[in-house]
Amino acid sequence: AQETVDIVGERLIRSTIARQSGYQYDFHLLADPNVVNAFALPGGQVFITAALFSRLRDEDQLAGVLGHEIGHVIHRHGAERIAKMELTQGLTGAAVIASGDYNTAQAAQMIGNLINMKYGRDQELESDDWGVRLMIEAGYNPEKLIDVMDILEDASGGQRTPEWQSSHPSPDNRREQIIEAIRKYSGH
Repeated sequence: AQETVDIVGERLIRSTIARQSGYQYDFHLLADPNVVNAFALPGGQVFITAALFSRLRDEDQLAGVLGHEIGHVIHRHGAERIAKMELTQGLTGAAVIASGDYNTAQAAQMIGNLINMKYGRDQELESDDWGVRLMIEAGYNPEKLIDVMDILEDASGGQRTPEWQSSHPSPDNRREQIIEAIRKYSGH
């Protein structure tokens, strides 16, 4: 599963405009069987939980999830969230991220704080747009990102919405925006 995540992630970078972002991307499968989630840290560390990965039916859907998260990195949404929440407390947070060691207590706390913050509506829609663009450029079927919205809505089971699918915008709104982005980037 980790190899699949690496292969799809690398293809999304190598064959798209994302390679020009200047970030060194790494893709991580987290062994969490319960929490359906995906998130990215500033600078290109992208994570997907086993719980979400196991619900995906093909590589195109995985490309949709990872492409969306790459969009957050490109737009520096995580860095904006850190700045707003003052999580860095000086250079500590930056040093934790730069070290690449996500197993320290400090890193765990910072990652926990990051993934528990919600992105705003515009940030989610921007990242959906990027997800579609990267999927098309890398040769994946962008309509599979709509399936991912179904999977996320399903996973919430009427409970609290999963973090990846922020409480605003609504899944229907995101689906409409994804369809618009598909038209925009595929030229019809």
